[in-house]
Amino acid sequence: MDLVKHILEGLLALVFLASGGSKLARAKPVVANFARLGVALSLLPVLGAVEVVLAAGLTLGFVAPLVGALAALGVIVFMIGAVSTHLVLKDIGAGPVPAVVLGVLALALTVMNIPHVDHLFR
Repeated sequence: MDLVKHILEGLLALVFLASGGSKLARAKPVVANFARLGVALSLLPVLGAVEVVLAAGLTLGFVAPLVGALAALGVIVFMIGAVSTHLVLKDIGAGPVPAVVLGVLALALTVMNIPHVDHLFR
């Protein structure tokens, strides 16, 4: 189970590092998508920074399970926000699908982290 947990942590960390980095770098496809949806470009650095911090937390989860668990919870909250934003902006097609998938993976990671952190709350 630890191997699956670490693979999932690594996968989510890479996804969030890439996504956050593309927002911080103002990659053309990201800027175009924000413009298409009418989302303020001033949010790019904020959202990008949050994603990079989440990636760092997920990476730290390899050695500090509590940090990884908290980062996984952060991903869930962030993805709820992403799905909500897509729905509010009526980007119903494939728009929210990646956020739903990442949120479900983060939920699975959170559940996998329970045995590693439950002793901290006893």
